[in-house]
Amino acid sequence: MNISVTRNTGWIGFAVRLKVFINGVEVTRIASSKTDFLDIPLPEGNAAILTIKSIRSSNLEVKDGDQVLIETNPTYTTFFVVALGLLFTSTLLRHFSTMPSILVSFLAFAFLIATFFFPQYKLSKINQT
Repeated sequence: MNISVTRNTGWIGFAVRLKVFINGVEVTRIASSKTDFLDIPLPEGNAAILTIKSIRSSNLEVKDGDQVLIETNPTYTTFFVVALGLLFTSTLLRHFSTMPSILVSFLAFAFLIATFFFPQYKLSKINQT
């Protein structure tokens, strides 16, 4: 089975090579903005489960000839950016008043914890045969 895996994740996780698993076995580590072509020894016509391991795993069933695109989950990115913005705002508020700074810090912490409930990456097929 031959498939291609393209990573287009932008700045989220750019320094980390993502581990790609097929049926639970690591087959490659893909860097940011790269494409890997994988030759998986499976009987013809069989499907496999492609998994990306990060904070939360993402799975996709693939078949021979599929082209898989790895992208950053927009919901995860939104929550992460809001959390960073709130943390920055809380540091600015410390110069004026402590109580609003503490409240904004707690809100930032809540958004940061919420990111653990969303998959960091989403998988999709861009061409199926």
